Amino acid sequence: MYQLQGLPTDRATGGIQVGECQTPPGAPGCVKPRVYDIDLYVGSSVSGRNDVPNRRAVAAIHAAGAFAVCYVDAGTWESWRPDARRFPASVLGRPNGWPGERWLDIRRLNVLLP
Repeated sequence: MYQLQGLPTDRATGGIQVGECQTPPGAPGCVKPRVYDIDLYVGSSVSGRNDVPNRRAVAAIHAAGAFAVCYVDAGTWESWRPDARRFPASVLGRPNGWPGERWLDIRRLNVLLP
């Protein structure tokens, strides 16, 4: 399984290189993935926006005979997500080590849930 970030050069497939083939150490040849771990949204470097579901990538992956699964980041807030402004500052915790990402105070379900 490969986890991929979208590339602007692959716009037709939602930024994902579905022809990817890697040669593992000691393997006789390249191995194409059967499962791709992708983000739900097309990267802003590909689409110019951060709120476009990556339907093209899913279609291209399925057309290549593989499976697409979406990356999920549970318990954190990401500043670039389309719903980031909907989270009140009172539930945003410490940075978790990734730029633009912070822990959520999941004990405050009354604030987090719709």
